[in-house]
This record gives sequence, structure tokens and C-alpha cells, in this order.
Amino acid sequence: MKAFKNQGIMYSSDYFTEETVAELFKNEERGEASAVEQEGPNLNAVFVGVTGPNTAFKNAWTEAQQDPKFKAQAKKRGYTRKIAFAEFQRTLTAPIASSLDSATAALMPSEITVQVTDDAYTHHVDGVQVLSIPKAVSGAALASKQAEVILQSIFVVIDAFFLVVAAMGVSIAVRKEAIAPKLKTIGGKLKGMFNGLAKEMKQLEQQEKKLEIAVKVLKGVSGVKGFSVKDTILAILSGMSWWEKSLAVVQLVAAIGLLVATGGGSVLKQMAQLGLAIAAFMTDVVELIELIVVPEKAA
Repeated sequence: MKAFKNQGIMYSSDYFTEETVAELFKNEERGEASAVEQEGPNLNAVFVGVTGPNTAFKNAWTEAQQDPKFKAQAKKRGYTRKIAFAEFQRTLTAPIASSLDSATAALMPSEITVQVTDDAYTHHVDGVQVLSIPKAVSGAALASKQAEVILQSIFVVIDAFFLVVAAMGVSIAVRKEAIAPKLKTIGGKLKGMFNGLAKEMKQLEQQEKKLEIAVKVLKGVSGVKGFSVKDTILAILSGMSWWEKSLAVVQLVAAIGLLVATGGGSVLKQMAQLGLAIAAFMTDVVELIELIVVPEKAA
């Protein structure tokens, strides 16, 4: 746990940065437009020009080729874009094993709790303390609510990535808590993004358009300055050799590109096979919506 200035605020560096903690105390109106929307569209460069599986994979492969090590290994192994694309196409039509669905779903639940005492607001993730704000600090109550939104926002984003990874037939061996540090620097931006998306997400949830919510999340976070799609994917992949990870990254970047740029098509069909994982995703989505939308209605 790190201390924030001299106010007695303690925070975990796995979930927060000093800048994010400072942002908790900035007054914001709920439901404001996200930072991404205020700045205008900011589509990740690797997704620009994607119109279908071919262009999505071409962009992902071209990005991978920027790494001299990958380029050299692919040449040495005789692994061409044509071969890789054929594998990508097969993956987009392969059935998803129920065991992969259940294993992915089992990794997704995380319990965020806020303990309110006479002295402080203390946040825990799965029983581990991640933030403590003394009540004596001005604006402590609102800052605590903002922190809860940030934590839930981080987990919803990771959930959405889990869905794509599993839909592409890749087993996940890490829990969300291990991936959270990759998103901690954009926690405040995620809060702003979801403030802007929450009403639309609620409408989609009421219409049972669950996968459309996942696409909204992926498209939104892919446009957030400072967020790396590739680094997040690498954090999720575990137990693979460097080469296996590299190949998986190409396929997953291409799949996310399809979702973000075109709405998904074949990738959505793969994701639709993940009944248990989708249910786990929606549990987190509903909790996030309630954190943002319900207080707004009660205001």
C-alpha cells in the first residue's frame, strides 16, 4: 500500500496511481460525456481500415512484423501470413468446448466491497484491501464512490477481453486481479468512458443485447489514450512459449479489430457460444451500471 500525500489515504499500486487517486477528489457530474467522446473518435491505429476478416488480419500481421524477433522467427519457420490467416479463419468457425466456457467463467467473478467505519471508507477486492480514505478528508464520500466505479470499470474491461480470448479458443490461466495493473493508469479515463456509456449499456442490457455491450466496451477502451490492446492481451496469456503468445496476439488483435471496426460478425458468433462466461460478464456490467445510473436517478 502506498500513501497519498499526508492525508492518510492508502492505496494499492496494483489498481491506482497517485494521479488516479487525485482525480477521485475532482467533482464530476454523473453521466457526463466520456473523455473519448469529448476528444472525438480515436480508433486504435491497427484497427483503421478494417472492413472484414482479411483486412483485420492483415493489419494485425503487419503490426506483428514490426517486431524484428517475430519477423525473423516467422521467416525461419516458414510461417507466412497466408498460413496464419488460414488458421485464423479456421478458428472463427471452430466450436467452443463447454469446458473452456466454464473455466473462463470461473476466473471472472471478483468481489469489490466497501467497508464504512467511523473513521474511513475502506475498499477491498476479494478480501484484500486496495484503498482506504479517511472520513476526515474533504470529499471522502464522493471519492469512495468514484473509486468503486473505477475498480468495477477495470474489471468489466478485462471481462470483455476474456470473452474474446475464449472465443478464439485460448485458455486463460490468470485471474483479473493479475491483469488490473495494466489498466491502473487509465482508471480515471475508464470512469469517464463508462459515465458516457452507462445509459446506452443499460438499454442494451434491458434488450438482452449482451454481446453488443462487450463490443461497446472494447471499442470504447481501444480509443482511450494510453491503453494498449496488445499489452492487455499479453497479460492475459500465460503458460505459453514466446512464439505461441506471439501467434495468439496476432489472432486476438485481428479479432478485436473485427469487433471494434465492423461489429464482429464471425467473432460475435464465436462469443455467443460462451453462455457461462457471458453471464459472468453481465453480472459485472449490471453492477457497474447500477453504480453509475442509479445514483444519477436518485439525485
